[in-house]
Amino acid sequence: MPKDAKDTKRTKVSFGTKFITVEDSKVIDRVYYDPQTDTLDAVFSSGKRYRYREVPPKVFAEFVLAKSMGAFFNKEIRNTFQYQPVL
Repeated sequence: MPKDAKDTKRTKVSFGTKFITVEDSKVIDRVYYDPQTDTLDAVFSSGKRYRYREVPPKVFAEFVLAKSMGAFFNKEIRNTFQYQPVL
């Protein structure tokens, strides 16, 4: 378990799910993950959606379980994986 996963509401990750709604983030509204293609879609509160490629399942699990998904996203995903806007 990642060190910043303590005291979080998110205690379970389901890799078969279509999306996860993020209720405790001011920036990220929901995320979609496809384990077949290692693709992560992040939908932000602004309504913008971006697709990140080659995101390993372990990184996705750590992201969902992080105490602050926004902080984890900025540190571990944002500038690490190739991405493109989804229109």
